[in-house]
Amino acid sequence: GPTLISILSSLSIATFYFLLWLCLRQYKVGILTSAGLLLFSIITSIESWSIRPQTLAFPLFGLALLTIIKWQKGNNRFLWLLPLVTLVWTNLHASFIVVFLLAGPAILFGKGNKKYLLGVTILSLVATLVNYYGFDLWRQMFSMVGNQSINNYSIEWQRSVNEGWQKNVYFAVLLIIPLLTAWLKPKIPL
Repeated sequence: GPTLISILSSLSIATFYFLLWLCLRQYKVGILTSAGLLLFSIITSIESWSIRPQTLAFPLFGLALLTIIKWQKGNNRFLWLLPLVTLVWTNLHASFIVVFLLAGPAILFGKGNKKYLLGVTILSLVATLVNYYGFDLWRQMFSMVGNQSINNYSIEWQRSVNEGWQKNVYFAVLLIIPLLTAWLKPKIPL
């Protein structure tokens, strides 16, 4: 019922932010800086936390990102998770394409074993075919991009505008955090 759905949605969001915390810690970002970044991220994204199918994909995004960051750091041990994440994500929501948007630039510009990541990415591509629609899922996904009705009436597909206090905080954070970090880093360890 609604209670279980709300709990599952909340757990998905909490897991996502925990995985983002682990991603920041992989880059040795300080505890206070990591907590601050996550807090600002939480504040600015609260309006996107409605209970929807893509909420279940949030932890999968975090896991895919953490896996690629670990690969970037020379740890191939967790890379086998990527095809499994892609398989589950493909059967949950069409945003599974994000796996390839993460892996593509990593293959081109990353510092890890590129052949290994390429092989895992190809396995992930094959994993996308294990669904009810098969290859037709890709065709349907790309047809949504050019669909005028979706572009006009779906909030997700509309341009981001700076309306409301969350958006103002978000845009302020985009400007202030890098400047503040550059100014504070030589002075105090964050």
